[in-house]
Amino acid sequence: MFRPGLIIPEKGITSRTKLYNAIYIIMRPFYPLLKKMKSITTTTIIGRAMINLQLKPKYNLAHLDNKDVNRIAD
Repeated sequence: MFRPGLIIPEKGITSRTKLYNAIYIIMRPFYPLLKKMKSITTTTIIGRAMINLQLKPKYNLAHLDNKDVNRIAD
C-alpha cells in the first residue's frame, strides 16, 4: 500500500480542488528544493515505483512511505 505524504505534481497534473491548485502555484518556486528531500516524492516517481514493483516484486513491505517509493523508483 502506498502511503505518500507530500507529492509534487509534474507533467501538467492538476487537482480538482481549487485550493490545492492555488497552493501548487504558490509552492512552484520551491519545488527544486523540495525534490532534494528524501521524504518528498513526485507523481512521476510514484508511477515509476508502481511499475517497478509490478515487474520486480522483491520488496516485502506492507506500507510504502515516500522514502521507500523514491528508493524503489530508482
